[in-house]
Amino acid sequence: TTEYDRCSSNSACGCFPTVTADNVGVCAFLWTFCSQLIPCGSLQDCSNRDHICVHHSRCSNFPVCYPLSMMNESICPPQSSKIKFSKWNQSATTVAGGNGRGDKLNQLNHPVGIFVDQNKNIFIADEEHNRIMSWKLDEQQGTVVAGGNGQGYRKDQLYWPADVIFDEQNNSLIIADRKNIRVVRWFNKNQQEILISNIDCWGLALDKYGFLYVSNSRGTEVRRWKVGEKEGKIVAGGNKEGNQLNQLNFPTFIFVDNEQSVYVSDMGNHRVMKWLKNAKEGTIVAGGNGSGDNLNQLNRPSGLFVDDYGQIYVTDQWNNRIMRWSEGNAEGEIIVGGNGLGQDSNKLSSPRDLSFDSEGNLYVSDRDQSKYTTILANLISQGLFLRMEKDVTIRCRRNDTNLVKQLIPDAMDRYKQELKQKDIKITIDDKNFLPDESAGGVELYAMGEKIKVSNTIEARLSMIFNQIFLKYEKNYLVLIKIENIMINLFYFSINIPR
Repeated sequence: TTEYDRCSSNSACGCFPTVTADNVGVCAFLWTFCSQLIPCGSLQDCSNRDHICVHHSRCSNFPVCYPLSMMNESICPPQSSKIKFSKWNQSATTVAGGNGRGDKLNQLNHPVGIFVDQNKNIFIADEEHNRIMSWKLDEQQGTVVAGGNGQGYRKDQLYWPADVIFDEQNNSLIIADRKNIRVVRWFNKNQQEILISNIDCWGLALDKYGFLYVSNSRGTEVRRWKVGEKEGKIVAGGNKEGNQLNQLNFPTFIFVDNEQSVYVSDMGNHRVMKWLKNAKEGTIVAGGNGSGDNLNQLNRPSGLFVDDYGQIYVTDQWNNRIMRWSEGNAEGEIIVGGNGLGQDSNKLSSPRDLSFDSEGNLYVSDRDQSKYTTILANLISQGLFLRMEKDVTIRCRRNDTNLVKQLIPDAMDRYKQELKQKDIKITIDDKNFLPDESAGGVELYAMGEKIKVSNTIEARLSMIFNQIFLKYEKNYLVLIKIENIMINLFYFSINIPR
């Protein structure tokens, strides 16, 4: 038991190790005046029966008698990860963002990791704006609390932050600065430090002992770090990329329970793994039955939370839903979403992370991609009509696969009518993808790869840059102008089902 360790939802309380038993402590109010405390007796006991003998090094190098009245749960209510509710309102309320894609204080651009503290402050990794935002509940705009100084490598800059957690003990933010391959701590805008370098970090977690856990997505492992250590200890994975029980495939968000068991969203394997402390391999506690939308499946799991009952909450990203699994069960249950992709208040659009507040309200980082959906549908149809082939293969970004599947039927109906043929075949390439960092769109292939149509956002943007140009034809100067190309891609929001 660590002296003064956080043990209550009241930050003014801490753990006092008892003198008579190892690894046992009591949770009490920290700020009782030292002058009011007396040393313990020679037998490490207290003459007053309403006191207990504890270590309290801030007051004395010797054990002192501490009043039991300062250990009351009304003063120091226990910390709890027990979720109060079994069901949530299926209509969400936007509490951060939702005002278009931009860098204003009421906007977000690709929110990823989120963290809700005891005071319901919402910390958001606003990835593509290279900043961490803090939003107070019911306020119309947030505050930049880290980054926001442009994309870069300086200590006061971030580059695509993926996750953020609040370290109450040090009153600081710990940030997975993903593209800078480092983990950083921000005390304020003028004081930062690099905690870990050269790590392809994604998810972060702190345990009750103050150890920091970091998922290394490309290194297919999770490590535990003690502040000041140069090398972390592998606590999950670390056996190359794979789908065996001792392996991971692109681990992202993580959760650590009170027993130091590590839960990992094993995104590439479409499963959640649990690794006990010092275990050599993990166990599958959610998914693991291939990618899909059945109740025993996940499709690119991401955000993760485990309550005191062992119930696992996971953002099932490409199924646009939040799932809850009880350890040992063959299937999970949908608690939010699962109504298809969309922007209605009962739908999600590739949710990334989740968090709960002290009242059990669920927060989800979500993205509004209605405009991108419109663009993508047009790009698919336009690409098909540019070549008019009967057998076409479509290549897209990996995370657009499900959306493309949803859009193909309508495009195919129009395509069949135009070609006046029924035996049209459209296949999605599930082995080769456009780069994740690309802006989106599709490439279409026919006759193997002899015929190619690149109908990506980048291809359309190049047309915009050349949208007005001059051409000589039969001694006449012709002005050619391309209009009405949509480039506004995403709106983002964070939803909180109540």
